[in-house]
Amino acid sequence: MTAVGLAMLWIAWQPLHIVNFFGPQGWGAPLAIEFAGIALLAGTDPIRVPRWSVWMGGISYSL
Repeated sequence: MTAVGLAMLWIAWQPLHIVNFFGPQGWGAPLAIEFAGIALLAGTDPIRVPRWSVWMGGISYSL
């Protein structure tokens, strides 16, 4: 479901022909929408994280 939503966002964003990737008219607006979506999702359903990434986060200070 998330991949379909991201694909639809990407298809809708393509006609704008954005060359500059910085600021709200570049990657800023889609990333703000994505951040808000992730924050809302985390409030309703816990985000599942792979065990290996939790392990890497635990040992990252000793690397």
